Amino acid sequence: MYAICTQPGATIGVRGAEGLRGSVMGSKLFGDQLRSYRAAAGLTQEELAERAGLSRRGIADLERGARRSPHPRTVRRLGMGLGLDAGGLAALLAASHAPAPNRGSDLTPLPVPPTCFLGRTHELAEAGRLLQTTRLLTLVGTGGVGKTRLALEVARNLAADYASGAALVELAAVAHPALVVRAVASALGIEEQPDHPLQQTLLAAIRDRAVLVVLDNCEHLVQACAELAEAVLVACPSVRILATSREPLGIRAELAWRVPTMSRPPVGQLASIEQVTQSDAGRLFLQRAVRARPDFAVTNANAPAIASICERLDGLPLAVELAAARVNMLTVEQIAARLDDTMRLLTGGGRTAVDRQRTLRGALDWSYNLLPAPERMLFDRLAVFAGGWTVEAAEGVCAGDDLPSRDVLDLLGCLVDKSLVVAQARGEAAWYSLLFPVRAYALEQLQRSGDELRFLSRHMEWYLQLGEQFGSDWRGPRQRTWFETIEREESNIRAALRGCLDRGDTTAGLRLAGALYRYWDLHNRSTEGREWLTALLGVATPATPAGALARALGAAGRLATYHGDTAQADAQLGQALRLWCDLDNQTGIAHTLIALGSNAQAKHQSATADVLWRAGLAVARSAGDRLNAYWALHSLGRQAAGRGDYACARALHEESLRMKREQDDAYGVASSLSGLAQVAWFCNEYEQARTLLHESLPVLRDLGLWGKVAMDLWLLAQVSAACGEAERSACLFGAVAALRERVGDRRAVSSVLSIDPARVDASLAACRAMLTPVAFEAAWAAGAAMTMAEAVSFALATPHETAPPQLSHLP
Repeated sequence: MYAICTQPGATIGVRGAEGLRGSVMGSKLFGDQLRSYRAAAGLTQEELAERAGLSRRGIADLERGARRSPHPRTVRRLGMGLGLDAGGLAALLAASHAPAPNRGSDLTPLPVPPTCFLGRTHELAEAGRLLQTTRLLTLVGTGGVGKTRLALEVARNLAADYASGAALVELAAVAHPALVVRAVASALGIEEQPDHPLQQTLLAAIRDRAVLVVLDNCEHLVQACAELAEAVLVACPSVRILATSREPLGIRAELAWRVPTMSRPPVGQLASIEQVTQSDAGRLFLQRAVRARPDFAVTNANAPAIASICERLDGLPLAVELAAARVNMLTVEQIAARLDDTMRLLTGGGRTAVDRQRTLRGALDWSYNLLPAPERMLFDRLAVFAGGWTVEAAEGVCAGDDLPSRDVLDLLGCLVDKSLVVAQARGEAAWYSLLFPVRAYALEQLQRSGDELRFLSRHMEWYLQLGEQFGSDWRGPRQRTWFETIEREESNIRAALRGCLDRGDTTAGLRLAGALYRYWDLHNRSTEGREWLTALLGVATPATPAGALARALGAAGRLATYHGDTAQADAQLGQALRLWCDLDNQTGIAHTLIALGSNAQAKHQSATADVLWRAGLAVARSAGDRLNAYWALHSLGRQAAGRGDYACARALHEESLRMKREQDDAYGVASSLSGLAQVAWFCNEYEQARTLLHESLPVLRDLGLWGKVAMDLWLLAQVSAACGEAERSACLFGAVAALRERVGDRRAVSSVLSIDPARVDASLAACRAMLTPVAFEAAWAAGAAMTMAEAVSFALATPHETAPPQLSHLP
């Protein structure tokens, strides 16, 4: 029996998933089942919607049959809201008839704004109405008019109408048109496949999905956004796009709608408290003023001045916020008077888009001119950061003889208080950023000062140092922190690499790219990594230092191997080996020999691979290079397993594992544990294999290495089948099939298939044989519907559970 919880200690009996599925298929709709569950739980539609994080309208549509096949993610949310246990959730999934997603189901969730959405009732309703009439709605307007905030609210209101929900693609920090596809794929949870163009993978993943995609800040990437949007609209009939931009994308399917400024109170001595607080701009001013000065209040005395400020700033949200932030140092009347001085030249001409931009510029000019010289200096220099920065980065890049490093933190705090810099928590560190229009303004000031090139160079030097620290240190105990750091700093790293190309600093670019290749490989960014390396190697000269060139060639060769471009890999690795030999760099020689061995293995030249790995091992041991030694041992262990020499494979993996533990290399340890589990599986030592995989899986999950997670889940599916755990095995098979599509990294799983494909086929056949077709399908679908984190949690649960455990929704 399965059960549904209505309150602590109380349950209602429900038939098993298979019986329920048959009944529903015969006569009962999903909506009827949902309604009965809700009634049993004693919940109204509104209460269930609040618990499940869905809209009441969405619940109503499901219950009346307007939506008959909800997405499994929606069903899981409903299960959480209803308090379903494991069986009840499986039953509800079976009743839904929803096809399990096998690609792109892990959307980046819509961010939760730090403040409530004020007013704009008409705009919200109009944008929502227009989006129902077109597949591409672009919210157009000047910077700071509130396009992003409005788009997010529209998406949040309508997300439940799309089976796959809504996803935000933040483009403000994307510096190059070629990275637009990457940004969209990342937001939709779709990773590149080494042998396919990323856009092709993206379109295939969402072709049959109903999803609302929010493309935010398209103005500096209009052409690339237009081309991708057109391709998506043609290939993916159930996808809608909500874009924000300062100008339309300019394609045939687009409906562009200009976002108006906020409503403003009437100007004059008669403006009242009620008139100020009933207008959107007046309420925004009040909200921000209270944040700057908690005892601030609108009064009959200051209401006319507030109305004047809102009117003179044309109701632009960003400008209103900047003005309100000054109440901690000026009266409202003083703020209004200073606006007169700044904006006198902005009163002529028509109220066009250009004038609104000039109004924002006037507000920024005014705010900028109020800054003391040190704050102004720091503000200008912060413009070199793309996407954001840490305190340490600001101190390292922006400080100088005229701006002591010890002063940067306090000055940064002042800029946050004045709403010129945004502060937020990101992991364990505070993260700072400039709103996009504010950064553009700051960059203009930096250019005007004549210091732009100097601080762009310092920015590049900082991220070169960061990248090389990662390259030398990431295998140690700070591995997870390093991965999180580089992921957080991707926009700055891209800006630094682009700057190296633009300014001709080839050596620095090669050093930075050469240091980052393992991040690009392990986090499914190998296509981007190859593009940077190819561009930088293409402008190298005979004067380029041999060490930087060799490291970059080795990195490019490694990534070429991973992409199956073995001829290019041989050429680049061969060049790298010659350079390392000329430099007599034993570590470089060992590393390159091992890489050449992997490339030979990719060409199915096992004997050549064995020779090269053993040569690399000998050089590494002679040089005391433990890192390359243990990776040579690891490669030789996998080779021995492929030959069926399991005793030798186990010995090689165990020696490699011991050395990796001494190095405190978490990824290396997990890789060796996975290798030993593979050997145990080949030797029919199933419980040993399970134990080893249960040790490696959490490490790979915590490092975010989902391609490697896929291999462990795949092996666990085989182990479960061999141990007679049929439903568990089918669930894991479904989970890993979906996971392989999402991460696009097929290499790890393919290594298992290539060693003993017949055994893999036999495991899957045995799993099918132990279940009815309906039961197998239900278990597979339940696994495929899991997020990546949920799949790992299920795999690590009690081994003999035969149904998926109750899983909390993990975004």
